[in-house]
Amino acid sequence: MSITNDMMKNIFRYLNQRKDKNNVNNKNNNKYPIRNELIFGEELSDYYQSFENVHHSVYEKNALYPVKELTTRITIELYEGEPRHVDNVAGIYGELVKARVKKGMSGLKGFNMKGVIVSILFMIISHEHKSRLDMNKLISSANKVRSSTSTKITSKMILRYIKMILDNIKQYNTQNSNSNDNDNVSIEQELKRIAIKIGYTTKPITEIKKMIKKLPIKILKSHQPHSIASALVYIYMTYLSKVNKKEAIRAIGISQYTLNKIVPKLTTYFDVPVSIVKVN
Repeated sequence: MSITNDMMKNIFRYLNQRKDKNNVNNKNNNKYPIRNELIFGEELSDYYQSFENVHHSVYEKNALYPVKELTTRITIELYEGEPRHVDNVAGIYGELVKARVKKGMSGLKGFNMKGVIVSILFMIISHEHKSRLDMNKLISSANKVRSSTSTKITSKMILRYIKMILDNIKQYNTQNSNSNDNDNVSIEQELKRIAIKIGYTTKPITEIKKMIKKLPIKILKSHQPHSIASALVYIYMTYLSKVNKKEAIRAIGISQYTLNKIVPKLTTYFDVPVSIVKVN
């Protein structure tokens, strides 16, 4: 079993998108102090307990510290004294936990934290060098580092985890992208486009934009911007400007679904009667 070209392409695609989105600065990924003696608290009686509790719980302030700490030790071993990629690993780890929680799962419960970190490191370092990393060297370095489990990291584990990471984050980012498109700015852009097509000037466009503020966030995020904008223009034309309904339908190009499902929802926020006209 080995990493496929498709997996490498997906790794590069995801990390390129993440870099563009977050403008990650890799020059200094380690933003918390490292003690010269490299004592990381493992001698403390409660170290393992807090480590596991953070790993399996909903994130709170500084909850990614154990991930950063373990990443630091692994990369110090890998790069012979220099910690690298700490914040990048923690960021992706955090996104992964959120993705799984959103799907109704218990974060990364049941997964080996070190294995997840090594899998993320493989992705990041491969992307950095634009080629496959020597996985055995990374695994060997990771297995030399003490952690809360004695389970050895293997290439089979890493390949399985990489697939899991890509699958979960891809679904999470797709859902977020669809959700983020349903914000007021996108709706206003669609609204303006439709209004200009109809021939409206600045005044009616401004009046329709004010209607958006009367709608709750839940409604705005439950439908596509184009559908919300079409419904608002339709309500404005037919109920507030007394334009013939069939004429409004033709001018807007509103869909039957929007007319039957979305318009009735929106009319309840503007004190107008619900009256649906079928699209001929």
